Amino acid sequence: MKNNILSFIILLTIVSGEVLGQKKTTTSTETPKSELPKEKLLEHHKKVYDKAIKYNDMLIAREAVYNMLVIAPERIGLKDTLTYLYYNSGNHVQVILVGKEILEAKPESAEILELVAVSQQNLGLLKEALESFEKLFTLTKDTYHRYNIASLQYMLKRFGECTETLNAILASEESDAMVTISDSRGESQQVPIKAAAFNMRGVIALEINQKDVAKQNFQKALDLYPDFILAKSNMNQVDATETKPQPKK
Repeated sequence: MKNNILSFIILLTIVSGEVLGQKKTTTSTETPKSELPKEKLLEHHKKVYDKAIKYNDMLIAREAVYNMLVIAPERIGLKDTLTYLYYNSGNHVQVILVGKEILEAKPESAEILELVAVSQQNLGLLKEALESFEKLFTLTKDTYHRYNIASLQYMLKRFGECTETLNAILASEESDAMVTISDSRGESQQVPIKAAAFNMRGVIALEINQKDVAKQNFQKALDLYPDFILAKSNMNQVDATETKPQPKK
């Protein structure tokens, strides 16, 4: 995910704005007694939240947000904060549950939709993740999100759709976008997104036994980024199969 773990400064800003920045105005110089306990309680739990974030205690931080939600359920920004907290703790089921509630009220919240999409993918809900990333791309037009769509189409073996998506990436004017690629050993590398697209096209060509087309695409990936480890490995794998002695008949 681009900018995978969001800064807790963002979370603090969200909570501060929701809890402390929206007090009702009154013509009286005194706060009405009916509002005073609520605001004091919110301020108390906000302080607990701040301390929990300071000491990286995510469980207490979530509890503080829950308490604020019980006191002020109308403040939907608190749910945004809760979703970020769950995401940063790897609680993907909860990200999806809370995120969907937020999206019912704010369907164009790209940030929350991205968290939901990534969580669905991490849980192996590939069809659901693909649908979420497709919605996300309509909002952002971000090439990175389009690459996520291609990756999911490949995993679902929708090779025709995947190739069309990759061709759209290669035809786009965004040439400086980067994406993280992991190899079979779990090692990650940042590469240009167009190099990654050529590499994926090569892998699809191998899937349908088009070795020459695969090599052409791997070479294009390496032309764009000579240090692309996975593309080198794929190219070497094709070369090895071509030089392997054929069994005698």
